[in-house]
Amino acid sequence: MTAERPGTERPIQGAVVLIPAYNPGAPLLETARRLLQAGVHHIVVVNDGSGPECEPVFSKLETEDRCTVLRHAVNLGKGRALKTGFNHIYLNFKRVPGVVTADADGQHTAHDILKIGDCLTADAQRLTLGARSFSRTVPFRSLFGNLVTKYIFYLLVGTKLSDTQSGLRGIPMFLLPHLLKLDGEQYEYEMNMLLITRDLHVPVR
Repeated sequence: MTAERPGTERPIQGAVVLIPAYNPGAPLLETARRLLQAGVHHIVVVNDGSGPECEPVFSKLETEDRCTVLRHAVNLGKGRALKTGFNHIYLNFKRVPGVVTADADGQHTAHDILKIGDCLTADAQRLTLGARSFSRTVPFRSLFGNLVTKYIFYLLVGTKLSDTQSGLRGIPMFLLPHLLKLDGEQYEYEMNMLLITRDLHVPVR
């Protein structure tokens, strides 16, 4: 299997930022504010069936220029939220170099999101991962989970990655149709996204 690369049409500078959100709070608004101030091309937020108490957050985002909110009636999982966002972006922003995914809890700063976007704009032929620094304060469950998935990824793909579970990713536009067909509705979808790079011969940075 090979992935179809984009044609010669000149892309718009700057990636679209996609944030799946379930019961978010103030950190999402702050991240969006900083991204918009920095001139990000567009932000797409997927409300994955959040409670009614979170509606003010999404209503505020909808008042911002260059910000779109998509909604699930019920919580369907991060994988499904990502696919909902990918579908919308592929239909409406085809000329951007790709999509930067980030989490809604504020752990990914606007600065780091923009850095991944710059990498994607500079090289829209590879998948770029933002890798976390695993310090002693990281919960054992997270450390163990990342260790296991790193090992599995290396066995299956033959590439060593320091952080396979990072939600901060720069995804080229040509990959979106392939990712929309992938199995996975929850967090396993993010691992499946990495595994498909082997079949499509897409390098991972």
